[in-house]
Amino acid sequence: MRLTIVAFGYFKKYVQREIAKASGVTMYKPIQGWRHERKRDWIYDENRPWTDAAKEANLPGKKLREFVVPLPESEWTIFKGDRSQGCIMYIERQRVTPFYQEQ
Repeated sequence: MRLTIVAFGYFKKYVQREIAKASGVTMYKPIQGWRHERKRDWIYDENRPWTDAAKEANLPGKKLREFVVPLPESEWTIFKGDRSQGCIMYIERQRVTPFYQEQ
């Protein structure tokens, strides 16, 4: 085997390696095995991206975590396939994301 064949194999997959590095990190977790965790560049919430509140939540150098409040099953008022149930406060049309009123 020639050295050029080995060297060209490195450059053949260069683009795929760079895309994988830019999109996140592949790490090993004991029970799950190898998992690809993607980078979070922006957290989408009820604030528009150009507002000051959204810019504060997504400052550079800040660890981005999505804030999800779990609801107990007794408070679930929305059923799969039934769109008329539940207290919907606001629907963001661009991302088709509904925001529900907590009771």
